[in-house]
Amino acid sequence: MDGGLSGSGGLRLVRDLLATLFLFPLLALLTAGLALWPGRLPITGRVVRLLGFRGRAGDVARLRFVGARLAARLERRRLAVLLYPFIDTLPRCLLMAVADLRRTGEDRWPTVLRLFLGSPVPALRYAQGVVHPHWFLRERRSHAPYHLPNSLHITLCYYLNHRLNPDLPREQRHFDKVQFFLRCRAERLPTFRVVAAFEDGRVTRFGDPGAESLLSKPSRSTEGIGEYRRWLALERRDGVAAAYRSDDGGRVSADELFDHLATKSKDGPVLLQELGWSHDEIARLSGTDTLCTLRIPTCRFPDGEVAILPLTFLRMPTRETVFDNMAQGGIAYRVEARTGILGAGARYRSFEAFSTHPASGRLVVGCRLPFWEEVLELCRRAHAVALPSYPTLGWDVAITNDGPRLVEANIQWATEHGIPGEGFLGETPYVECLLAHLGRLGLV
Repeated sequence: MDGGLSGSGGLRLVRDLLATLFLFPLLALLTAGLALWPGRLPITGRVVRLLGFRGRAGDVARLRFVGARLAARLERRRLAVLLYPFIDTLPRCLLMAVADLRRTGEDRWPTVLRLFLGSPVPALRYAQGVVHPHWFLRERRSHAPYHLPNSLHITLCYYLNHRLNPDLPREQRHFDKVQFFLRCRAERLPTFRVVAAFEDGRVTRFGDPGAESLLSKPSRSTEGIGEYRRWLALERRDGVAAAYRSDDGGRVSADELFDHLATKSKDGPVLLQELGWSHDEIARLSGTDTLCTLRIPTCRFPDGEVAILPLTFLRMPTRETVFDNMAQGGIAYRVEARTGILGAGARYRSFEAFSTHPASGRLVVGCRLPFWEEVLELCRRAHAVALPSYPTLGWDVAITNDGPRLVEANIQWATEHGIPGEGFLGETPYVECLLAHLGRLGLV
């Protein structure tokens, strides 16, 4: 790309500057007006067509408008809807322009300026506020009409899941861990056994500890926040662990462990469950004995059909720890949903791509996950029989030597992780599924 300002490049820069100063504010006002319009908005479909969207891209645009309207009402941030493109999209566009130039080896500031000034119109038209504006990655700009921002996706998930499940607490993002275990046990779905739950110093037992090593963690934590500790079983006698060793080397009896967790629970609920171990092939790739988990999103249509969304990835830690979360330093590797073959990985909010694992040094790209068909069938069955009233869920699944096991169900699961080759939400069955549910509620 020519980085100068002469000739056609200078004219293009002037055109983009005019679009930024005049057209972008007008489109921002139009979007905000559609979002804040009281009551139903029957002209949404016409507006979508006027903006040039057809077919599937039009369905994605309709879903974005509905998400913006719900955000304005649910979050009571009407002014933010108007200001969001200015306070969020423009700075991110500049950062992504710089990142793209570094990636391609171009470093001339006139080129950065031209990319930046040319970004607001597609940013508003395609995304209305984004985390990763994919049109800056040149090879993916043709897919931009199918981009659905994570912020609007979360709003849509929140609205539908709570509308269809009135008893769901407003702040709840993950399905209650104890209730999840009980549902899995009732439906004979493989999961990790919960031994006990602690709250305000009280304990509720769900069985004996047995001979397994155990994991204690906060019951209501997200992204690995809070105190997670492994308790490795020692001196097994008659199928029961007589003592445990914690990660810091401390040694406790079963009774001392329960007393310790009961005391900890006065600061917040604590869960004690069976400690899981990854399949040997996955453990060799990660170079650690930390449990690695998959994120597999699904959606359930009103007629009961469950679809796997091809936005799956495998999380691996980069050091010996209890966590595999990206927010705690882990790497997420893309998984090809049909075959279970691993692709490149990325850290949280990083543009660096990983084909190998930095801890083990092993090549990850091209490896096929074991039990892949069983993994997909488990997620379909779990959504159909355990949590059928939720239109879309993000499942955390572990693959062990004995097969896949469910770890958790996420009511509000995130997209846009910045993983190389990551697909667009608008290109999956998610769009048809959510429009079908919103249609039944009279919102589209």
